[in-house]
Amino acid sequence: FLCRHDPMGLVGRMADAADADHSGLIMERYQEGPQISSETLIWEGRGTTATFVDRFYAEFGKELGGSSPSHWAFIERSAANKLIEDAAKALGIRYGTIKADLVLTEEGPKIIELTCRLSGGPLSRIVLESEGVDYLRQAVRIAVGKEPEWELTTPRATPKRVAVDMN
Repeated sequence: FLCRHDPMGLVGRMADAADADHSGLIMERYQEGPQISSETLIWEGRGTTATFVDRFYAEFGKELGGSSPSHWAFIERSAANKLIEDAAKALGIRYGTIKADLVLTEEGPKIIELTCRLSGGPLSRIVLESEGVDYLRQAVRIAVGKEPEWELTTPRATPKRVAVDMN
């Protein structure tokens, strides 16, 4: 909260702390915009995002849940997929899965965080129910060294809305 509304106030308070070690301090600019999660398959450096999920928050960042498919993905899908693929290349990731959280800013999508794993909870089932993509099956194929079945990674033309409550 303090960082969002008064980022320099945090620096001032940190400077006032006589014993504070500032060498490990990391500050980020708050990025305004809706947040989405994504699930991306990486094979030979090529990224294909199987789904984007809208994320819902209460005050102070408590996640309440999400819904798939994202209301925003049809606008940002290509740019977001390219951003995730570029991040994978920069990190040297040629095979695997990437779960990325993004914020859709006025300048385009920005990565909040990115990790080389599947999302937890029921997301793989939600992707299958909502968009018809068996993301888990494709992730297992990659894990055992088999190329994903690319023809099965394209979301259906008329997805079914699925929501999850995190409370």
